[in-house]
Amino acid sequence: FPTMPGDVLYMSLEDTEDRLQNRLMLLSDDGPESLFFSSQIIRTDEGLLDALEQFVTEHPNTRLIVIDTLNYIRPESKSTNMYEKDYSDIVPLHEFTQKHPVSLVLVHHSRKTKDSDEMNAASGSTALSGAVDNYLLLNRPRRTERYAKLFCSGRDILDREIEVEMDERCIWKV
Repeated sequence: FPTMPGDVLYMSLEDTEDRLQNRLMLLSDDGPESLFFSSQIIRTDEGLLDALEQFVTEHPNTRLIVIDTLNYIRPESKSTNMYEKDYSDIVPLHEFTQKHPVSLVLVHHSRKTKDSDEMNAASGSTALSGAVDNYLLLNRPRRTERYAKLFCSGRDILDREIEVEMDERCIWKV
């Protein structure tokens, strides 16, 4: 698919720096200068948005920010309404993307139970899929399976499923 080259920030919040380096070495002997990593956990109520603002200011060619995973950046909430909490957790990130020409990918875990509607797969309420512009779900029959389907739905994309396969370097190929 055509893309616009630019800087990328990958916030790998579940990984150690050693694991990140090992994964990068699987892909390349040396990472590109346009790829930046962070394993520092900052919640949205503790300055994450300020840190993202600073990053895009220092790197004006930023095109993609990946936050892996959503649960590490969520603020603590006293709300007992799950839909309201999920929605309010996403809105500040959505507003950030409205101000900057970047795509923001929030990695989130799916439910372990099956549902006939892929939009219900995200762990949490339907607000998680409703508050984002686009929703992608990688669905593998079994965790060890090399083949999967990437379900795509959103405001700016055509709904579709794309068959993908993971190669020996752990890269998903269409």
